[in-house]
Order: sequence, then structure tokens, then C-alpha cells
Amino acid sequence: MRLNILKVTDRDDHTSDPMYYTLKKLRENAVGVWYDTWDEHRDKPQDYTKEQINESDDDLFYWLNGWGFDVEVIYTITENDLK
Repeated sequence: MRLNILKVTDRDDHTSDPMYYTLKKLRENAVGVWYDTWDEHRDKPQDYTKEQINESDDDLFYWLNGWGFDVEVIYTITENDLK
């Protein structure tokens, strides 16, 4: 088992606080909330589908990067850490 804690920062808004997620929760927010909300503000279709974002970590990170967000792993918890 391996659990990464991710830090998400907005490159365009330096006054906003960073957000912290597990990969699972980040993906849930991206597909379940942000994708449709952010799509309302676009004139052309998004570069990635919900299915691509849901199935691929790389596509999720590239999609967020395209919206001006940086994602970095700040901590990893392993099975050994829980013993």
C-alpha cells in the first residue's frame, strides 16, 4: 500500500492557499466537480475527457496543469509507516 499526499497550487492566484488531497480525492473533485464547472467557461471543448482523467494519473495532472495548477507529491505513506 502506498498513499501519496498531493499539494495543488494555483499558479495564477498567489493569494490562494494550497490545497491538499489524496490522489483518489483529487480525481473525485476533478471529475465530479471541477470538470463541468470549468467547462462552462470555455469556448472550445476540453483537451481531455472525464474518462481519460479518471483512468490516467498523467492525464489528470496534465489537465490540471492546463488550467494553471501545479501538483506535487509532498508526502508518501507506506505500509511500513503504519506499523
